[in-house]
Amino acid sequence: MKGKRKKVLLLVIALIALFFGVCVYFAQDYIRRCVKVTPKKDVTAIEVGKKYSVEDFFLIEREKDTDGRVLSVTWRDGSTENIKTEENSYFTVSEGSGTLTITLSCRNHDSPEASDASLTVTVG
Repeated sequence: MKGKRKKVLLLVIALIALFFGVCVYFAQDYIRRCVKVTPKKDVTAIEVGKKYSVEDFFLIEREKDTDGRVLSVTWRDGSTENIKTEENSYFTVSEGSGTLTITLSCRNHDSPEASDASLTVTVG
């Protein structure tokens, strides 16, 4: 009887360990597939008329391709006046001064969710 209980207890412990291992594997796989976007802290101002890329403002890790990017560049009041954004994640401010908010959302085609980051810069 004692030997049977010991075997059942060992089986339950083995099943719990297996379940924990599978959970850890899927958590790491999930993290590996998600894009990580981090704003760069050293960029605080930009120039009028100069073309900028999102890589100038954000560190993008684990991105498989640029098709999943969504770029938003707006003035403090929410307008996009005199801001030209291009499909390939570039933008140019043609005129004006003030504060811009640059927001980038990235995702991989096989990732479960998008990663977002925002950065505020001064145009001068």
